[in-house]
Amino acid sequence: MQPIVAPYGETWSVLRGTRDRVGDKTPAVVATLERCVHWQNIPAEPGGAYPATARDSATLTSTLAVPKGQFAVKPADQLLREVTGVVYQVLGPAQWDSVHPMTGWDPGYVIYTLKAVI
Repeated sequence: MQPIVAPYGETWSVLRGTRDRVGDKTPAVVATLERCVHWQNIPAEPGGAYPATARDSATLTSTLAVPKGQFAVKPADQLLREVTGVVYQVLGPAQWDSVHPMTGWDPGYVIYTLKAVI
């Protein structure tokens, strides 16, 4: 079975930085990720209904699929979406970073959950 292929995707920059004496972070681009696929996660209640309380919330997460073999993104990193200029915080370690345990299929991507930094 062939891995997933997204030949066009988007370009993202990985931001890391040091903190100054008051704790402010000075991010710098340390790597560029090519051919990434990004989609917004929509909050849904059981049955697929959009929750009535979502309009009161400003926090929505999104998902980023990065081709395997690129720069290793860490949970503390921030990612810059080059198309929009929006910065996202990585919310945890990579998912899908191994082959399927039953079939041995390798999707060819690792998945990260993100939250916009506004």
